[in-house]
Amino acid sequence: MNSLSLREKILLIILAAFASFFLICKYGTGPQIKRYNDALKTYKNDMDNLLTLKSQQKNIAKLKNQVDELTKKNSESQNIIPDTVRYPEIIMDINSIILSSNCRIVKISFTEENNQTDRNNKIQNKTSKVLFAPVNFSVSGTYDDMIFLMGKIENNERKLSIDKVVMNKYQNTSSIIADFDISCPYLKQGNPSEPVKYPFMGINTGKKDLFN
Repeated sequence: MNSLSLREKILLIILAAFASFFLICKYGTGPQIKRYNDALKTYKNDMDNLLTLKSQQKNIAKLKNQVDELTKKNSESQNIIPDTVRYPEIIMDINSIILSSNCRIVKISFTEENNQTDRNNKIQNKTSKVLFAPVNFSVSGTYDDMIFLMGKIENNERKLSIDKVVMNKYQNTSSIIADFDISCPYLKQGNPSEPVKYPFMGINTGKKDLFN
């Protein structure tokens, strides 16, 4: 060491310092830095996963809202044109309409779908997805009551179409007997084997007997 020049001694000191620094980094702070980098990488991955989950939750919430909206629209459309004929519902609608018009029902009857008018057959063939349930009923009341009744039928929530109305006046009275032929559309994809749950089941909906 004494035979080394000052320059060589300085170089050896520098090399020793670098070697010490290398050993410290490798066996001292090196593992800590690696653990830190690994933890940082894990943290970044966790944050990415969290952001992905939040994005998926937003998409799920958005999809749920869309499903709820579609369900609501489907329910509303079912009220207008249901997927099955639902004769009890037709009877309840007619009952409610007649009661609100101050008329009195005399007769009500349903006919088979294949006995529809030519107009309905043409509509059915054109749409290929809609059937019509013909309904005939007779009511008594004044002329004004009949006009009001026709307006209520046309504006009913469930679609009801008036095909024909025949009015006959009693002699020396203001009473009129009117025969109504109406059509109730429904979608033919409905499965008649599936039981229908009507909203009016189990509750008081007015007159239990249409004729009394």
